[in-house]
Amino acid sequence: MANKPIFFDASGRRAARLAYVGWALGILAAVIGIGFVTNLLLTPPGRDMSPPERAVALRVEARAASAAGW
Repeated sequence: MANKPIFFDASGRRAARLAYVGWALGILAAVIGIGFVTNLLLTPPGRDMSPPERAVALRVEARAASAAGW
């Protein structure tokens, strides 16, 4: 009894099931990865998402800085 592994599976069914689960997870990860990359490549750049008052304040500061010679 000491020579046998604890989880001995002579039929090999456990290894076959794990292989199916591994392939399924690998295919799922590949599909998700392809979808992510496709989304990055095909989505047009969006507009500026900062709040309008902050964008206006930044533009005013930028104009003031350029007028001051910064």
